[in-house]
Amino acid sequence: MRSCLSFFQVALAILLALSAPLAWCQPPKALPTGKIDVRVLHAIHEPEESSVSYVTIAVTVRSASTPFVIPNCPQSSDQKAFCLASLRRANGKAVRVRKGLAATLGIEDPSTWKPIQVPPNSNVDFEFSIDMGLLKVRPGEQVRLAFGVWPDEESMKDLKRAITLVTPVFRIPVKPE
Repeated sequence: MRSCLSFFQVALAILLALSAPLAWCQPPKALPTGKIDVRVLHAIHEPEESSVSYVTIAVTVRSASTPFVIPNCPQSSDQKAFCLASLRRANGKAVRVRKGLAATLGIEDPSTWKPIQVPPNSNVDFEFSIDMGLLKVRPGEQVRLAFGVWPDEESMKDLKRAITLVTPVFRIPVKPE
């Protein structure tokens, strides 16, 4: 999750910030009768720390009668990971990267996106990792994950057509598992 900003990543971040009417910046929309579940897969800590320093969550997204597409940017072939996601506090405000760190978070290069079709009445599992040293968030805090979905694969080419979905509130574990 830690990386220096490339020119493309800076340009993409500026583009996203300046594109004010993007659906990504608008209030979250709900999937028609769909459901989102979130659970902590594992929480680990560095030996010198007493609390959790890294958390991986699993997000199950269920569709209702309307299909949609989620971009997949996996680190390995056996998992699915969000390409466009951000951690938010329970009140909806974005969790920021710690001051002084040069890092990107939650946005992968759109040319690397691999669409995952979610047909009607089905579900898909995605993972998201939270690095406590990178983000300004504490163990025990209640947070949500916001992520982008699109109506179809063709619409993924237009960031303005993204629909922002938000998970239910979950608590970052205090102690490692």
